[in-house]
Amino acid sequence: MDINTKEMLNEIISPDKNKNEDKNIMSSEQFYSRENKYKNIYSEKKLKDILKKDFNSTIISRGIEYYYNCNIENVYKDKNKYIAKVYGNSNPSYKVTITIDDDLTAHYECTCPCEYNCKHEYAVLVAISNLEYQEVSLKTSIEEKEYNLKSLVEQIPAEELKNYILSPVGMNKVSIELVSFKKYFRKYLPVQEYEFYYNNLYNAIVLNENYVDKINEYIENAKDYLQNSDFESVLKIVESIIEAYNDGKRLNLDSYVFDIINKLGMLLRITYRKSNDKIKNEIKEWTLNLKNNNYYNNLYLEDMILTLK
Repeated sequence: MDINTKEMLNEIISPDKNKNEDKNIMSSEQFYSRENKYKNIYSEKKLKDILKKDFNSTIISRGIEYYYNCNIENVYKDKNKYIAKVYGNSNPSYKVTITIDDDLTAHYECTCPCEYNCKHEYAVLVAISNLEYQEVSLKTSIEEKEYNLKSLVEQIPAEELKNYILSPVGMNKVSIELVSFKKYFRKYLPVQEYEFYYNNLYNAIVLNENYVDKINEYIENAKDYLQNSDFESVLKIVESIIEAYNDGKRLNLDSYVFDIINKLGMLLRITYRKSNDKIKNEIKEWTLNLKNNNYYNNLYLEDMILTLK
């Protein structure tokens, strides 16, 4: 084997020479990292010119104006993403996000109402080109777990929900559409006496104060009671309407009596079929009283009563 004595001598005399030289030699990873760093800085300095193609001339002019008017509050850089806050004319500020791909393709987002690349975004490009940003390392954004009112209410114990609605805070915050609420929970409402229906309707008929609307309201209430099998309340309403109509001298005058009696007849027939013997006997006594007092002078009313049998 040939021995290069010169190389051996150099090794003996200065054994660390080569090692020291190695320290000054940049690895390929370091080299490319440095080159990419310089390339990024160079690209950023030219960014507003490279990406001019994404904006029209008016937007560019307005963006430059926004930049020099100090409308940009701040710009942050996280890897290839730039996040900025830019003051607008009407809103306090808009959030601008610009993401730059390796091929210098840009993706723009701005919270302003503009539907195309806007002046706020170009103003931020000018700031980036002037290296006016702060580098940050952001954490991964976590989306809030989704829920809706239905899923939320399903999780709340009934007693706790009730306590909240009845609390001073809940009473002022919870909005309930009362008509629908009362309709759904009709069985829990206070039971009204016959006089409530009769007296109020009689007065409305005598004074000619929207009594047809009141009758229709009573009929709707009766339907709700029917659904909840409160046949006694249904009978009170049917009786009060007929009696108030008759006593108010309107039973044979109004053209819409036909429609109203048809509705009352349906309510009375269902009540008679579904109710207990006590309610059935009350209906029989009342219809007999109608006959004895000549209510049958009204053909529609006579037909309503006879259809019960």
